[in-house]
Amino acid sequence: MLHLSLVLVAECEATTFEHALQIFVNCDYNRVNFESDCQIVVNTPINGGCYDNELDTLLCSCRSLISSNSGYNLSYVRRQANKIA
Repeated sequence: MLHLSLVLVAECEATTFEHALQIFVNCDYNRVNFESDCQIVVNTPINGGCYDNELDTLLCSCRSLISSNSGYNLSYVRRQANKIA
């Protein structure tokens, strides 16, 4: 079971990713590389997975959008922006 704060962060990341995907699909972009520092958002649309909450609905939508566009790529990047802080 995921920790509640992790689920909330993942839901925010997934919501943003879903909106970005919809924008790029609507604009007919064919090749787009998406990057995220949230492993749940990156791994679930690529490898599958199931959660019993709003996060599952968001990630299923993202999985559907990204799989319908073969030129879309999603990858994990380590969080580096907060190193100085």
